[in-house]
Amino acid sequence: MMDAQQAFASTEPSPLDVEDERYWDDALRGMEAILAQRAMGSELGPAIAAPALVALDARTTAPLVCLHCMTLKEVRVYDVASVAIVVAVCVETNEVFASRALPPPEPQPADDAGEPEDGTTGVAFTVDLFEHPGLPRRPATYDVVLIVRDRISNRVRVRFGPSPTSYQDPEVARFLEEASRRPTPRAPWPRPGEPLPSFAASASQAPLPRDLGIALAIDRVVMLRPDARAVLSGSFRLPLLPREITAPPPPSLPYAAVRGVTIVMTSADMAGPLVLPLAIPIAGPLETSSDGPVGVGYFALDLLQLPAMWRRPRTHFFYAFSGAHAAGPAIMAFVTPDMLPPAPAP
Repeated sequence: MMDAQQAFASTEPSPLDVEDERYWDDALRGMEAILAQRAMGSELGPAIAAPALVALDARTTAPLVCLHCMTLKEVRVYDVASVAIVVAVCVETNEVFASRALPPPEPQPADDAGEPEDGTTGVAFTVDLFEHPGLPRRPATYDVVLIVRDRISNRVRVRFGPSPTSYQDPEVARFLEEASRRPTPRAPWPRPGEPLPSFAASASQAPLPRDLGIALAIDRVVMLRPDARAVLSGSFRLPLLPREITAPPPPSLPYAAVRGVTIVMTSADMAGPLVLPLAIPIAGPLETSSDGPVGVGYFALDLLQLPAMWRRPRTHFFYAFSGAHAAGPAIMAFVTPDMLPPAPAP
């Protein structure tokens, strides 16, 4: 099994130097120098920056500045436009939005040049978060990352709301805060099966994190035979939103809360992404922390039971997002019997 875990406990300072007003004017100014500096230091992978506030009454776009540094050999293998995806997690609701960062590239003829030179290069571009990944124009706070294959950027937090000078009605704010705290847990999804999907601890191969966080586990290579299984499993210890708790749990429900964990899958040669919004029941009892109630949960599902799962020989990268925490990449490759070497002659 292969496992991976990464926690986003807080926003990180962006390695990109962009002043707030420049996001809507000249956001890419200076990116060539930053790309050169990162290339010299072999700082590979994506990095992003975004304004702290997008004033909905004054702005029509929500710019995200993106930079990706890669080796010259990687340039021969993939186009960033083919594989880069943007993921945004709503702080208030735990809803996850994910999509391509860029339009798919035009098909290019095969490059028959010789061995690429050693070295690094990079690309810089901007994304409008209202278009990719399609964030709604309503007050909310989002944690945003850029994923390129098995590399994930720093996380930035962007708030959508009114201008600082606009009128703020305290009663409206109080009403909305009370509404957000009413218990409205989702129904568990997917529905348990036999033996999978499962929400039992015994079904998950991912060790439970000691601290707050998520863990993923998956088989590294799966042969695509008729009886094949590709089991993605996870475990988590996560703070719960008030709306996720069935307090007090009705006698008819065998769980105390339902926590949303969204799986985002991309692949080595195409962005996709495939997005699976899981709703994981938590049996309880709930733990406590300085952040409030904490739930422990588990899941395991066979990806080949999903109609939308891509069934071609390629390598896939799986990430899990829930609130301020994430895990990944967990990496799994499909192979087919015709890829095996021929059997020796008798």
